[in-house]
Amino acid sequence: MIANISFLALLAVAVASGYAGISWWWMLIPAFLTAVGNIVGGPSYDRVIAANREGRLSVFPITLSIYILLTLPVAFFVRWIASLFA
Repeated sequence: MIANISFLALLAVAVASGYAGISWWWMLIPAFLTAVGNIVGGPSYDRVIAANREGRLSVFPITLSIYILLTLPVAFFVRWIASLFA
């Protein structure tokens, strides 16, 4: 649920960034929240918890960055479309 709301917030910030010309860095906050929501609500949560129990603490940051890098191209595409209408 939080991932879906955060993804909608990411799209809204991307439109605002493209249309109003605000910095694209603001898209990182909802992208982070979207990634965290996807990890907590998906199958990655069990893998991250199991890796933490085994002492592999690098699994969570890697998983988080992968989810962020998967959502940012969509946001940049929406930002580019919005900048065409500005």
